[in-house]
Amino acid sequence: MGHVREYTPIEIIDFLKKIGFAVDGIIYRGCYSGSRALTVAHYITRIWPQLKPFFSVVARKPLQQAE
Repeated sequence: MGHVREYTPIEIIDFLKKIGFAVDGIIYRGCYSGSRALTVAHYITRIWPQLKPFFSVVARKPLQQAE
């Protein structure tokens, strides 16, 4: 599979800003599996959604002004 690198939300946001994107927000998603762990994780991630296993960053490239 090759080299795998996991990025934090802050790293992704910094990268997108450096290449000119405006970041509108982060969507935390996903859930954990397992019977007992599922119940505990469900309540914990309702309080702290940033602990969910996946996230998506919503960003846009601002339009360039015509010269």
